[in-house]
Amino acid sequence: MSKFSSSLLGLGLSLLMASGLLAQRYHPIGDDREHTLPAGSAGANFNDGGGTIATPTNSGFPDPLVITAQNAPYNGQGSVDVKFSMNQRARVLLAVYRIGSNATGVTGPHGAWTTVTPGDQYVNHIPLAPYEAGNSTITWDGNDWEGNAAGPGNYEFDLIGFNDLDAGKVTIVGPWGGAWGPNVVDTRVEPAEVWSPFQETPPTPYGRGVIGTDYIANPGAIEVWSVTAFGADEERNRSGHVPDDVSLTTHWTSRQRPNEALGLLGGVIKLTRNDVAKTMDVDESFGDNGLSVSRGATTWQLAPHENTVYVCFTSEELQTTVIEKYDKTSGERVSEIDMFENFHIQSLDEDGNEFTRILGPYVLAVNDNGIWTTSHNTNARVHLDHDGNVRWINGLGDNIGDWVSNETAAELGLLANLAPTVGYGADPTGKMSYGVDTHNSLGYQLTMIGRGPAGLANVEFNPATGPFSRGNNTKHIQVINEGGKYDGLYIGGQTAENAPGGTAFPEMGLANHLPYDLATGLMGAGVTAVEENGPASTPDSYVLGDAYPNPFNPETTIEFNVPSEGRVKIEIYNTAGQLVTSLVDEELTAGSYKTTWDARDESGALMASGVYFYRMLAGDFADTRTMTLLK
Repeated sequence: MSKFSSSLLGLGLSLLMASGLLAQRYHPIGDDREHTLPAGSAGANFNDGGGTIATPTNSGFPDPLVITAQNAPYNGQGSVDVKFSMNQRARVLLAVYRIGSNATGVTGPHGAWTTVTPGDQYVNHIPLAPYEAGNSTITWDGNDWEGNAAGPGNYEFDLIGFNDLDAGKVTIVGPWGGAWGPNVVDTRVEPAEVWSPFQETPPTPYGRGVIGTDYIANPGAIEVWSVTAFGADEERNRSGHVPDDVSLTTHWTSRQRPNEALGLLGGVIKLTRNDVAKTMDVDESFGDNGLSVSRGATTWQLAPHENTVYVCFTSEELQTTVIEKYDKTSGERVSEIDMFENFHIQSLDEDGNEFTRILGPYVLAVNDNGIWTTSHNTNARVHLDHDGNVRWINGLGDNIGDWVSNETAAELGLLANLAPTVGYGADPTGKMSYGVDTHNSLGYQLTMIGRGPAGLANVEFNPATGPFSRGNNTKHIQVINEGGKYDGLYIGGQTAENAPGGTAFPEMGLANHLPYDLATGLMGAGVTAVEENGPASTPDSYVLGDAYPNPFNPETTIEFNVPSEGRVKIEIYNTAGQLVTSLVDEELTAGSYKTTWDARDESGALMASGVYFYRMLAGDFADTRTMTLLK
């Protein structure tokens, strides 16, 4: 066992519910004490069914959120203002990271964060708060999450925002079923398609929708498709069906729980799209007549990426918990990633005998930046590269997606909750991942994990605006962040009372679009607030413009022209000739620029009212002008 897994399994996985055991007792790895889960900790209590989804009143194209952020100069002392603008109001969170850190190991409250591979190091974040459309500022006090001054260094920040403040912003864009399969919004076609995953007892029909169609006014417009890979007497699957990320005509599904009496085996199935018959047909060139056979136990979620299909595979009988990798063309299982350290516990049966329980992984997200995975009944959220090397683990202790019994919560001083993750999505940038968690008292919620293993927030949505609340069968999340008109978080749900297809489609599927964006900026040593002042022809000469407003309070803007590439400095001096702060000190290409001064010195302290000089130096050019701060 690695030096990292002992902490994770000894604490983070010590809270797993031993479902299926008559005696609800368990022994965490590395913990000799006997623990008893509290009464009422069974799965039926995860959702109290106290509410229903707030069905939107509009259906059609989504309304993407766009956040634009400015770089923020910061010398490691005092506070720093991060300025940004948005095209609509939203709740926004600021997260700050130290770049180029070599730190690894266990940190965070109660050892909740395990960094295995060096990377961007979480420093602190400013919690979610509402901001209006237009220009806004978030101020970070310069302290890390433990309250200590962060100090000089190279930093980046992420601004994460979504609009759940306006009911009209949450849009039904297509069908969704009540399956456990992942979201399948396909933006490679225009208009984008929305696929409703089938599940449970195939050949259950499922739906194809087209973004832009008004499914509220015309729910019967949902196309009903079927999968020919299953017969009526065959076992169910857990993966739903997923469009391939490369081929427009290929989809993927799986069979789980093989029926030995019928000679059926579980595994991965390759499907070919038939638009005429509205079916997904088996591609018999893949594997054994279309099925790449697994080792005979449960095949969970799958995710196609480039030449590979990634699959969660678990078997308590085989004591196996892995992420399998299948070749898309041949169906060969080319390799697997062992997840045993992260998803097993030692439990006691009713006779007091110890045995090993396999508890995942069940939920999977894959993109260019790696793999994210977790289980329905563990605290461990694990991020890996495509070769299976663990980068970080988010575990118990930061109250983000934690599975905490009443007993353990009392021991550690945490909030008691049982919140299994039933859906996982990752931003294509690799900087954010999102879990859809059920909860024993709050209903469904969104949990946010940023760069590195630090949990950032549990998001409980307003039932009046959605996108989901208690009672809604929410199981999916997909993150689209392509800089296009379909960007956002797509959160799947269902409502049985609005059946668009009668018995052919017994549950109306909801693909709820939540306006979302992520913007990144630089912060720290050598970073300035300079920005290009719009498109223009190349200036003929250096020019330092008048500050505006002047007099000013609390900030003023300085515009300047650069005719050729070179180093440019703009500095602020007081009337005694002392340097107050440096606004610009970097290599710039030819163009028109502007920068701002917020009336603070290098330490972040506010300056007194009075006259100040600002000076521009570039090559042989030098110019000095005055401005007045009035408070």
